[in-house]
Amino acid sequence: MLSLLSENNAEFYEVRMQKFHLSGALLLASFAFILPTTASQAGQQDFDASKSANSFVEIGAGARAVAMGEAFTAVADDVSALHWNPAGLGIVPNVQVLFTHNQWIQDVTFENAMTVFPGLGGNLGLAATYVDYGVMDKLSESGQPLGGFSASDLGLTLGYGLPVSPYFSMGAAVKSLTNSLDGQKKSSWAYDAGALLIWPEANLQIGLSVLNLGLSADDHQPSQVKFGMALMHLGDWLTLAADANKHFDQDAFQVNGGAECRLGFLALRAGYQYSSADLGLGGGLSGVTFGGGLRQYFDHFGVNLDYAFVPYGDLGATHRFAVTLEMGGQTTSPAQPPESTETAQPAPEKVEAVSETPVYSQAAEEKADAPIHNLPTPPKKIRAKQVGTQVLLSWKAVPLPHVWYNVYQQSEGNLLIKLNSQPVKKTSFRTGKLHRKKTYYFVVNTVDNLGLESTTSNTVKVRLK
Repeated sequence: MLSLLSENNAEFYEVRMQKFHLSGALLLASFAFILPTTASQAGQQDFDASKSANSFVEIGAGARAVAMGEAFTAVADDVSALHWNPAGLGIVPNVQVLFTHNQWIQDVTFENAMTVFPGLGGNLGLAATYVDYGVMDKLSESGQPLGGFSASDLGLTLGYGLPVSPYFSMGAAVKSLTNSLDGQKKSSWAYDAGALLIWPEANLQIGLSVLNLGLSADDHQPSQVKFGMALMHLGDWLTLAADANKHFDQDAFQVNGGAECRLGFLALRAGYQYSSADLGLGGGLSGVTFGGGLRQYFDHFGVNLDYAFVPYGDLGATHRFAVTLEMGGQTTSPAQPPESTETAQPAPEKVEAVSETPVYSQAAEEKADAPIHNLPTPPKKIRAKQVGTQVLLSWKAVPLPHVWYNVYQQSEGNLLIKLNSQPVKKTSFRTGKLHRKKTYYFVVNTVDNLGLESTTSNTVKVRLK
């Protein structure tokens, strides 16, 4: 099978490029559908910032995107895509849960929780946002104090992202918005739509989203259209992104730029937001954003801790804290997969050499009748290193459109089992605790967005000391 894939390499990539060109056409079609819709709404609605009571929906969710200057329309590769571009939900590789706390200016607090999980052939997203404006003084028309009153906003969001092909994803979301002021409530609805074009060979992603559209001409919302481009994982450690934003209720436009640098478990981020309007925020670092994050992956569980600092000139600054939990496959991934177990790190315990005997893959066998050019290529250079009673596997990334991996394990006298509950995105995997003085065999298969699984990789044989 491997030789056949190599012989048909030209045909394989020709088919892939045809799919990419089709995805580009789908993105243009998204422009053709979404932009006239937004223009129509802009013409029907006499937008006024004072009428857009739901401006709280523009407060960024998560700390990662905010630290990158909110240039996230084309990045949109984690659970926060539900806020920035719902099309990104379709490429999130595992179940994720995000909690955000934002100490906003003027003692306003912002709380957000969201999750993404598989469903309906793609990924579903749920989010809840609560903004507390605190207690304010109530005055009579003559200026006499009448006590205090409270104000708050609540937003509930349901979204869906569908990976149409390895090169294209689309999504939409609907929002229920409630404003509470001095015991009175007002409810309204809004919706989002987005598209995401992925070109892995060029590390390029292009995104388009239209956010907070009202369901009727009288339903005034802080609507906006966003277009973004991102260079992803340059050198496996750097991401650069830029967005252009246009609000319907403003003549001004906004341009955002940001960068993320990942160094193992550490991430450093910075960005800048430029608006053609004079926001009257004064001097200082207004417009600059920066932050960082830490991440740690365990057997089948990951934790991300992120922080963003956003100054607003004379109004003060905001501090945003976020925790993201990942479940179902994400594992530790070094910036560069080691070329050998000896050079990566002195192994405390020796691992036996790689075996060339393939391990049977039922998933690959079931796909054996599929056309050759539709099967993804299996990863190469599978390596293993014993760490205590665990085994750390790493492999060379497959240079194909958006792919994931399945990791299989077999011990002597036992059946082959899949270690990850969902396909993993990273190019390394740490097993759970294994038994000493026992031999294990490992293989890794590639999985594409269409659900096709490759034949098996070379087999790694490990006998734990």
